Amino acid sequence: MAAQKIISGNWRSDLLNPGYCLSTPLLVDGKHFRQKVFLAHLNRTTVDNWKEHLDKVAGKQAAKAAPCVLYAEASYLRYSSAVFRQAAVSDWNELLATKIDSKDYVEQTFLLASISKEQCDVKEAIGLCLVRRSWANNLFLDYLAKSPQLFSDSRVVGVAEGLIYTVMLMGMELKCRYLYLEPSREAQRFYSKLFGAEIEDLEKIPIEPALTRVQSVLEMMEKAK
Repeated sequence: MAAQKIISGNWRSDLLNPGYCLSTPLLVDGKHFRQKVFLAHLNRTTVDNWKEHLDKVAGKQAAKAAPCVLYAEASYLRYSSAVFRQAAVSDWNELLATKIDSKDYVEQTFLLASISKEQCDVKEAIGLCLVRRSWANNLFLDYLAKSPQLFSDSRVVGVAEGLIYTVMLMGMELKCRYLYLEPSREAQRFYSKLFGAEIEDLEKIPIEPALTRVQSVLEMMEKAK
């Protein structure tokens, strides 16, 4: 896939490169930019920076940003625990090489991060997405959020959409059938709009048709004036 395109060429061969960063559209105050999404390690510095930004956000925006920080910290503690650390993967080839057999308990955890330093003036990840690959070879979306620094007057669109898109591309390559998610009340509205269907508090999303829908959303974003 070309660095500045959503779909072109053979994205699968590009994703086989463990150092590959997927580039997806980002709108900042209506202007077009890009974000890069990649497999990463969740570190304490990112969590602490997000907590620091929370202190600078006021009013309703702070109320919206606070869960992002709390979930980021909870995800960090879970991701760094002995069980999850053993199952954590940050290399695409390692993910691809693991054969899932329902007779054997195998579970993997991976983290996606997105950056767009020049466009958003954020010095660390602007979005995080913690995903589990289950023993039945399905994906579970444990956590998805953007940096509290983006909860400001500037309207930033595309962070979560790009992360979800990347998760589904990876799911297709890993031959996963479903993406499971348990959205909050506020996130429920976002997912319903993204997938074009009413999303409940616990949802089982078929990956292949949903990928087509999310791809069309990103393509519309890229064409927006």
